[in-house]
Amino acid sequence: QWYQRRVRDQFEYLLSTATTQIPMVHSSRTYQYASYEEFQENGMFSTEANCMQFLLDMKILRTHHKCSTCNTPMTLAECPTTKYRDGCCWKCTCGRTTGPRIGSILHQSRITYGEFIKILAHFSNGNTVKTAAQQGKLAENTVRRFYNTIHERIAEST
Repeated sequence: QWYQRRVRDQFEYLLSTATTQIPMVHSSRTYQYASYEEFQENGMFSTEANCMQFLLDMKILRTHHKCSTCNTPMTLAECPTTKYRDGCCWKCTCGRTTGPRIGSILHQSRITYGEFIKILAHFSNGNTVKTAAQQGKLAENTVRRFYNTIHERIAEST
């Protein structure tokens, strides 16, 4: 279908702009083309920190956030995993913190960044929800919810 081709093209472009050098904070990168499988083999998605960095680079996660209390820019920093399971959060000089998923497709989701990247790869390859769920070892309802959200975001952007 046309939207799956569009997502596949966008996902391949996003993958082509990824890198294996992963610092904690986002930055501009130069990239080489590679498929999801090639990145997986090269360790690009081997850790949650790498996956998070990829999602930051691709602007799937916010790269900037303003504090809702004092309206100043927040910084992405390491935070205790007891409060933020991703191991980082947005911190403000006023002391307020919030999770890195806020305002993204992953907001209020408990799947890992790596699992979400797998869902994107399956979607862009035109795989069914059932296939993506089985191969990704995820619940079909979770995959279906993200497939539907991706469809909606594509429809909004056209």
